[in-house]
Amino acid sequence: MAKPRPCGYSRVLIALAVLGWLNPALLGAPRYDPIIQRVLTLLPRPPSQVVIVDVGLAADDVREALRMVDAFIVKGRRVVYLTSHNEILQGTVSGWPMYEHMLAAIIWHEMAHIDGADEEGAQRKEEGLWRRFVADGRVDRVTALRYLKLMADRHSDQ
Repeated sequence: MAKPRPCGYSRVLIALAVLGWLNPALLGAPRYDPIIQRVLTLLPRPPSQVVIVDVGLAADDVREALRMVDAFIVKGRRVVYLTSHNEILQGTVSGWPMYEHMLAAIIWHEMAHIDGADEEGAQRKEEGLWRRFVADGRVDRVTALRYLKLMADRHSDQ
């Protein structure tokens, strides 16, 4: 199971700086459209937009910055960017519903940043959504509680 990573807000700022010169051809991955649509139905409210950034097509310096994050936002925009190498995004292709719920939690985390939350606040929002998935029986309880433990362990890393 993929371990949740803190989005590394300071690292994200590096990615945000380079986003201005990302080639528009790097954005979007139509093969993920049906998955993203399913994932968005899991959220209490949808984001304005989700965009997949194809890290493999980025320039070397941009690629290195983007490889450090799974998802990010650009301050002042209401878009959640997911990087194409994101292990959880890749896992959704397998069809295991747990990955779709994990991706929903990641998007929810980034939406919290869009709404002004710092890293700890965004992690708390992500964990809250995950707890709701567990309480509603939407995910396997044992696996979901292990993932929640990994989420909680991030706080001791900060």
